[in-house]
Amino acid sequence: LYDGTRLPQWVVGVTQAQSDAVFPNPGGTVDLVYSVAGLNFDVVLRSVDVNPGSHATTEFDGAITGRNYWTFQPDDGGTWVTCVFEYDVPGGGLGQAIDHMMFEKKNAENLARGMNNLKAMAEG
Repeated sequence: LYDGTRLPQWVVGVTQAQSDAVFPNPGGTVDLVYSVAGLNFDVVLRSVDVNPGSHATTEFDGAITGRNYWTFQPDDGGTWVTCVFEYDVPGGGLGQAIDHMMFEKKNAENLARGMNNLKAMAEG
């Protein structure tokens, strides 16, 4: 999570990522390409708030905008990781309709798969 260049290794849909020298500290960015339903979106991920081992917030803008909220809680010798992924698709009502028909389910599936990938990497 804190190494922006490794995002393509576990975040399903992220096909490219280039981190600046500041990330994951607040204000740091990662330029990435997010692919869903055969479409590629150029996105800038920005670190907003980081408290390692507790929580992190990132926001993203570009072709899509939104925020990710991460929490980390100790759980029976491990860590329970939660991510809330909020995003907006441009285009008003038409964009929302396209999102509902094409992207919403795929984004939810990608998030679940990505969390499983993160778990596998952490337990490696």
